Amino acid sequence: MSIGKLHVVIVHFPIALAFCAVLADLLWIVTRKDRFRDAGIYCLVLAAISALPVVVTGLAVARGREFAGDYVSIVTTHKYLGIASFIIAGLAAGIRLGCRQQLKRWWLIGYCILMLALVAGIALTGHYGGMLVHGKNFLSGIF
Repeated sequence: MSIGKLHVVIVHFPIALAFCAVLADLLWIVTRKDRFRDAGIYCLVLAAISALPVVVTGLAVARGREFAGDYVSIVTTHKYLGIASFIIAGLAAGIRLGCRQQLKRWWLIGYCILMLALVAGIALTGHYGGMLVHGKNFLSGIF
């Protein structure tokens, strides 16, 4: 069995954790309750850690298959967006762990920019992944 086959199974876990981190951060901003801050930190750190096997399995599945035509650029874009999202999650987790109790203004601005980039990166990576699984025009019928 190729380790790459696990990619489609495990990819959703860090995605869900990253979005839960964003939700917890928003709830912390609104309520100022420490449990939401702590939940956001834990979710983000777990998302960053669990994204490593996703990247490894994704690289394995890409290496084990031949892509032709438009799918060469789709898989390349998907790969680099996924790696970028992994790096962004790690940087954001590092900021949150380094400034666990109180984010200073510039660290908070940097953290918010990273989290926006993470959400956008995950969405785009997922879109290109969906194109690989369901065909390059899988969303065209919606609009």
